[in-house]
Amino acid sequence: NNDDHELWQVLDLVGLGHLVRSFEFGIDQPLIDGKTLSVGQKQLLCLARILLQHRTTMNQMIIIMDEATAHIDIQTDRQIQRTLRERFAHCTMLIIAHRFNTIMDCDRIWVLDDGKIIEDDRPRSLLYDGHSHFSRLVNNNL
Repeated sequence: NNDDHELWQVLDLVGLGHLVRSFEFGIDQPLIDGKTLSVGQKQLLCLARILLQHRTTMNQMIIIMDEATAHIDIQTDRQIQRTLRERFAHCTMLIIAHRFNTIMDCDRIWVLDDGKIIEDDRPRSLLYDGHSHFSRLVNNNL
Protein backbone atom coordinates (compact mmCIF):
# COMPACT_ATOMS: atom_id res chain seq x y z
CA ASN A 1 0.00 0.00 0.00
CA ASN A 2 1.00 3.68 -0.14
CA ASP A 3 2.16 3.80 3.47
CA ASP A 4 4.48 0.83 2.93
CA HIS A 5 5.73 2.39 -0.31
CA GLU A 6 6.56 5.66 1.46
CA LEU A 7 8.19 3.77 4.33
CA TRP A 8 10.44 1.86 1.91
CA GLN A 9 11.30 5.10 0.09
CA VAL A 10 12.41 6.72 3.33
CA LEU A 11 14.32 3.63 4.48
CA ASP A 12 16.16 3.58 1.15
CA LEU A 13 16.78 7.33 1.37
CA VAL A 14 18.51 7.05 4.75
CA GLY A 15 20.39 3.91 3.71
CA LEU A 16 18.50 1.33 5.78
CA GLY A 17 16.41 -0.29 3.05
CA HIS A 18 18.92 -3.05 2.33
CA LEU A 19 19.29 -3.88 6.03
CA VAL A 20 15.54 -4.04 6.67
CA ARG A 21 15.01 -6.20 3.58
CA SER A 22 17.56 -8.64 5.03
CA PHE A 23 15.55 -9.09 8.24
CA GLU A 24 13.56 -12.32 8.46
CA PHE A 25 10.30 -10.37 8.88
CA GLY A 26 11.27 -7.25 6.91
CA ILE A 27 9.55 -4.11 8.22
CA ASP A 28 7.68 -6.26 10.74
CA GLN A 29 10.92 -7.44 12.38
CA PRO A 30 10.82 -6.96 16.17
CA LEU A 31 13.73 -4.84 17.38
CA ILE A 32 14.03 -5.79 21.02
CA ASP A 33 15.79 -2.95 22.84
CA GLY A 34 17.40 -2.04 19.51
CA LYS A 35 20.11 -4.65 20.03
CA THR A 36 19.83 -5.67 16.39
CA LEU A 37 21.01 -2.24 15.24
CA SER A 38 24.36 -0.47 15.50
CA VAL A 39 24.54 3.05 16.94
CA GLY A 40 24.75 4.51 13.42
CA GLN A 41 21.76 2.46 12.26
CA LYS A 42 19.74 3.69 15.25
CA GLN A 43 20.60 7.26 14.26
CA LEU A 44 19.45 6.58 10.70
CA LEU A 45 16.21 5.05 12.01
CA CYS A 46 15.54 8.22 14.02
CA LEU A 47 16.12 10.31 10.90
CA ALA A 48 13.71 8.10 8.97
CA ARG A 49 11.06 8.71 11.64
CA ILE A 50 11.55 12.48 11.32
CA LEU A 51 11.14 12.26 7.54
CA LEU A 52 7.96 10.21 7.88
CA GLN A 53 6.47 12.56 10.50
CA HIS A 54 7.21 15.60 8.35
CA ARG A 55 4.46 14.78 5.88
CA THR A 56 1.80 15.44 8.53
CA THR A 57 3.29 18.34 10.45
CA MET A 58 4.79 20.27 7.53
CA ASN A 59 6.25 23.63 8.60
CA GLN A 60 5.30 23.34 12.27
CA MET A 61 8.41 21.43 13.23
CA ILE A 62 11.37 22.47 15.28
CA ILE A 63 13.98 19.78 14.82
CA ILE A 64 16.81 19.37 17.33
CA MET A 65 19.61 17.10 16.20
CA ASP A 66 22.34 16.41 18.75
CA GLU A 67 25.22 14.62 16.99
CA ALA A 68 22.56 12.88 14.89
CA THR A 69 25.04 11.66 12.30
CA ALA A 70 28.12 11.21 14.50
CA HIS A 71 28.23 7.44 13.98
CA ILE A 72 27.53 7.54 10.25
CA ASP A 73 30.13 7.61 7.48
CA ILE A 74 30.84 10.94 5.77
CA GLN A 75 29.13 10.02 2.49
CA THR A 76 25.89 8.99 4.24
CA ASP A 77 26.11 12.12 6.41
CA ARG A 78 26.26 14.29 3.26
CA GLN A 79 23.24 12.51 1.78
CA ILE A 80 21.28 12.92 5.01
CA GLN A 81 22.20 16.62 5.35
CA ARG A 82 21.14 17.29 1.75
CA THR A 83 17.83 15.49 2.29
CA LEU A 84 17.12 17.32 5.54
CA ARG A 85 17.83 20.70 3.95
CA GLU A 86 15.54 19.91 1.02
CA ARG A 87 12.67 18.43 3.02
CA PHE A 88 12.83 20.83 5.97
CA ALA A 89 13.72 24.07 4.22
CA HIS A 90 10.92 25.93 6.05
CA CYS A 91 11.45 24.35 9.46
CA THR A 92 13.63 25.51 12.29
CA MET A 93 16.56 23.16 12.85
CA LEU A 94 19.01 23.24 15.74
CA ILE A 95 21.99 21.08 14.82
CA ILE A 96 24.62 20.19 17.40
CA ALA A 97 27.67 18.74 15.68
CA HIS A 98 31.42 18.41 15.79
CA ARG A 99 31.77 17.58 12.09
CA PHE A 100 32.33 20.81 10.25
CA ASN A 101 30.79 19.58 6.99
CA THR A 102 27.55 18.87 8.88
CA ILE A 103 27.05 22.53 9.77
CA MET A 104 28.58 24.43 6.84
CA ASP A 105 25.23 24.82 5.04
CA CYS A 106 23.45 26.16 8.12
CA ASP A 107 22.16 29.74 8.12
CA ARG A 108 24.00 30.56 11.34
CA ILE A 109 26.27 28.80 13.77
CA TRP A 110 27.12 29.36 17.38
CA VAL A 111 30.57 28.44 18.60
CA LEU A 112 30.52 27.48 22.27
CA ASP A 113 33.35 27.49 24.76
CA ASP A 114 32.74 26.32 28.30
CA GLY A 115 28.98 26.52 27.70
CA LYS A 116 29.06 30.13 26.50
CA ILE A 117 28.47 31.42 22.98
CA ILE A 118 31.73 33.01 21.84
CA GLU A 119 30.84 33.43 18.14
CA ASP A 120 27.59 33.78 16.22
CA ASP A 121 27.57 34.28 12.45
CA ARG A 122 27.19 32.57 9.10
CA PRO A 123 29.56 29.58 8.83
CA ARG A 124 31.48 30.89 5.83
CA SER A 125 31.91 34.34 7.41
CA LEU A 126 33.49 32.74 10.46
CA LEU A 127 35.52 30.33 8.35
CA TYR A 128 37.10 33.11 6.28
CA ASP A 129 37.76 35.32 9.30
CA GLY A 130 41.29 34.31 10.22
CA HIS A 131 40.80 35.65 13.75
CA SER A 132 37.69 33.60 14.51
CA HIS A 133 37.79 30.67 16.89
CA PHE A 134 35.77 28.66 14.36
CA SER A 135 38.32 29.27 11.60
CA ARG A 136 41.13 28.11 13.88
CA LEU A 137 39.16 24.98 14.86
CA VAL A 138 38.57 24.05 11.23
CA ASN A 139 42.16 24.71 10.19
CA ASN A 140 43.54 22.72 13.13
CA ASN A 141 41.39 19.73 12.16
CA LEU A 142 42.36 19.62 8.47
